[in-house]
Amino acid sequence: MSQPALWKGHKYDFRIYVLVTTVIDPMTIYLYKDGLVRLASEKYDPNKNFNDPYTHLTNYSLNKKNENFDNDAHKLRLNDCLKGIMSSPPVKKGRPGVTKSAAEIWDEIEAIVVKTIITVQPQLQHIYRSCQTKEPDCCFELLGFDIMLDHKLRPWMLEVNHTPSFNADTSVDETVKQGLLKNTLEIISMSVEHRKRVAVELKQEMKQQIQQNNYKRPTALEHSQRVRFDHTQVEAMLGSANKFKLIYPKEAPGADPDLYIKFQQKANEIWRALTGTKQNLNARREMQEKEEKPKKPKKKKKKALPKETGDAACTKAGEDATEQDQKGSEALQASVKSKRQSPSACHAPVSLDKREQKQSAGLVQDYENEGVSRNFSKELDKVQKDEFLQRETRLEGVKHLDSDSIQQYNFLEKKDHQLYKSM
Repeated sequence: MSQPALWKGHKYDFRIYVLVTTVIDPMTIYLYKDGLVRLASEKYDPNKNFNDPYTHLTNYSLNKKNENFDNDAHKLRLNDCLKGIMSSPPVKKGRPGVTKSAAEIWDEIEAIVVKTIITVQPQLQHIYRSCQTKEPDCCFELLGFDIMLDHKLRPWMLEVNHTPSFNADTSVDETVKQGLLKNTLEIISMSVEHRKRVAVELKQEMKQQIQQNNYKRPTALEHSQRVRFDHTQVEAMLGSANKFKLIYPKEAPGADPDLYIKFQQKANEIWRALTGTKQNLNARREMQEKEEKPKKPKKKKKKALPKETGDAACTKAGEDATEQDQKGSEALQASVKSKRQSPSACHAPVSLDKREQKQSAGLVQDYENEGVSRNFSKELDKVQKDEFLQRETRLEGVKHLDSDSIQQYNFLEKKDHQLYKSM
């Protein structure tokens, strides 16, 4: 900062303490209305070498090493400095200086604190929910904001310390930090007592509901809303001894509840873009829109049968198969009849000529293709039954043949049995 505000010629900053009791939306943020003013141990000179840390830096841990450091002069109480009307001398000649009330500066500091924590609220909520799914007030954090004023008395945030020092090296430290810790524990204890009291009430309600057979387990959201501590009661219960001010959510009369809503929405949008949840939300929204739309009944399209298919094709295939089986059956019957006339028909092997062998081979091939040719419509049932009766007559003759011929036609008998079952 090229033109900082000066306190008796020294560069300075404010140590502001902030208490966050819950990060579940909406967050609860308290601002402690007191703090520390830390001055550089050497007077500020813009033309002086920037390598001199005691001139440009206000850190207490650094300036206390300077031999010119004075505990009473270089560390002050905030309420002793930030009060009434603040004024800043003119930067250039002929221009008036800047004046601003302490209340205006406090309001601007409050806005800085709330906007800063809102930017990380989605991430903090995600981390907290991974540990505590139901309880909203199980953790708290006491932060240290370092604020510096420029020559127009506008506050600028330097950094945020999540573990500020509570050492009491000076009397000012002891006064400020002792009251800070006391008020913090009072607020936290109120939250703990409230949670214990609500836990007893929930157990009693559960017993009554179980006895009445209408018990319903509350959801995580319902439990969180029931257990959550109402922080608007803190000011009324602790009174003026409490120096913490509830700055978010704003409950003061006349306060705009939507003052920080655009910052909260932008923080959620950035978090979703970084984590990829934005795409999931869009996909979920599209699915919901599709489910809400009425579904039109789908029209079933009739598939056009190709040529040579259907009942005509099945009838034609059945006629071909029947004709082939009839020819084979006649050849077998003639062979059996000729063998029976011979006295040694049951002992001598059957000798079939080449024509009969081809016919029997054709029958075997017909049976192998039978699983395909038999997949006809119901109109072929009569044809199949007639064919089966013809096969039975033929097999009766085969039983009187020798062992070689019987083995050859066992396959046909098995196929006929399967065919009979399928009818």
